[in-house]
Amino acid sequence: YQRRVHGLSQKYDISKFGLVYASAQKNAGPAGLTIAIIREDLVGNAMKFTPTLLNYQTQIKAKKKKKKKKKK
Repeated sequence: YQRRVHGLSQKYDISKFGLVYASAQKNAGPAGLTIAIIREDLVGNAMKFTPTLLNYQTQIKAKKKKKKKKKK
């Protein structure tokens, strides 16, 4: 289900969703601004064929690793 709205101008109860993905780009593809909000219980359950870009566990691990480097 895809709904095009002005997402930042309306209130939504995001607790009703497992994944909220929003992007704004000039052309096709996830270039520009991308926001992904994923429920914690869904992280780490990607299938083997899931592209790295859509495997949010990969993104979270990279961010945690970056934070550890900054603390040193």
